[in-house]
Amino acid sequence: MTALRPSMGLALATLLVGGTLVLGGCEKKAVMTFDGSPAQVREELDLLHSALEEGHPALYESVTRGKLDSLFAQALTDSTVSLRDYQLSLCRLVARIGDGHTQVLMPKDSLDRLDESATAFPFRVAVIGGELFVDRNLSDVPDSEFLGARIDSINGHPTTEFIATAVAISSSDGANRTNPIRRLGAIRLMTRSYACIYGITRSYRIRYTPYQARLSRTRTLAGISFDEVLSRMRERYPSLADRPPASLSYETGARAALLRIRDFDQDHYRESKLPFSVFLDTTFASLSRRQISTLILDLRSNRGGTDEYGKLVAAHLIDHDFLYYRSMTMKKLSYDFFAHTTNAKGFRAPHGFARANTHGTYDVIAHPNVGIQAHSASSYRGRLLVLIDGACFSTTSELLSALAEYTSAEFVGEESGGAFRGNCSGPTPTLELPYSRMRIDLPIVRYEMAVSGDRPRDRGILPDVPVVSSVEDILTGRDSVLESARAMIGARPDSATITSNPTRTRR
Repeated sequence: MTALRPSMGLALATLLVGGTLVLGGCEKKAVMTFDGSPAQVREELDLLHSALEEGHPALYESVTRGKLDSLFAQALTDSTVSLRDYQLSLCRLVARIGDGHTQVLMPKDSLDRLDESATAFPFRVAVIGGELFVDRNLSDVPDSEFLGARIDSINGHPTTEFIATAVAISSSDGANRTNPIRRLGAIRLMTRSYACIYGITRSYRIRYTPYQARLSRTRTLAGISFDEVLSRMRERYPSLADRPPASLSYETGARAALLRIRDFDQDHYRESKLPFSVFLDTTFASLSRRQISTLILDLRSNRGGTDEYGKLVAAHLIDHDFLYYRSMTMKKLSYDFFAHTTNAKGFRAPHGFARANTHGTYDVIAHPNVGIQAHSASSYRGRLLVLIDGACFSTTSELLSALAEYTSAEFVGEESGGAFRGNCSGPTPTLELPYSRMRIDLPIVRYEMAVSGDRPRDRGILPDVPVVSSVEDILTGRDSVLESARAMIGARPDSATITSNPTRTRR
């Protein structure tokens, strides 16, 4: 999910439209340039610190006040710093807060240059055993040589160094560490991480060791545009391209079904002409009609999206009424730091969005996931196997917390992203620092899940059946996580029944 979840994006639009627009922002201001001086760094760090203190709804949940004050003091400098070193310093500092939605972004002109030019890696990687391996090949290097190869260095930088730095500068919920690793498996996010650490480039000198080879090889690969990434992915891996956001299939050899939900972004469902609530109703009616006794729910790589969509899935898997969010809270109805944002100047929460509580903060009440949630009349009651990985985040993490709390689901794969306890997200103003133009997404709503203390609250869901993928899986196209789930129930796939719309007639 992006920093702004679609359903809460609607709430933010309401929050913003409902506020009073400060027209003073229309006046042109002199552009202040970044010179890296100690005075500029101190001014920007003071602004960031005060914005976090004022707006972040759970600032000291993963880091103490004393520790955060110390981190800010350490970030001060007595000498001039480069923009890239300063950016890395900000990323490391913000990452220590332990909130995956509070993120540092490059200045807009730099990010636009990165995203709109031929800067993308022409391959996708998987991190296995702390090393990078080519998972999808979009380059001109033959698959026989490159697919499954270990990437040893990029432009002279050891990949072990790159991975360690990328993890250190990536924001993540609580003590979760699988999510920063999984982000490297997305070409856009890996390209951004590399650019943040080493600078924007249009070519990559790759030293790599082909699978089962003794000697490494070196090639210089030209970067490609992100549009070209999509084009080549469709051409070379058509089974992975243009997949529906959700699909249902049935397994052979057992009364079992496989439900894949790849994201919760309501826009993707609109584009696919697949109404999500209708899809769920027809899916679970079909499971009941077929007397399915085991459901495999595949949520891997689902980075989140619309808040309510996670709750709707939970309502079909929990067999009683339930509390999804224990609370949604924010510190204030309007914030001084909004004056320094790119998207929230002069706004405040509209009437009815939140109300004061006895703790001196505000409870968000205008949200469909607040309060007791009714379970579906067709809620599933059979065995539930849930496939997870570190890319499960945000809305998906919330769903996983509810399933872990209220059902006997068995989790297969690796620790999910996010944290069991909940997250901070929803309306997310973007603070822009005045000289460096560095931007910080700063969510203002605390989502606390209605969960017990039976699991580590600052970690993702730990799998009941851990499965570690291998380089051989890459080369053979084997899905070891799904195979493990199928082995648990003695099932095998029936490809003839795969459909993105369970109301269609089976052929």
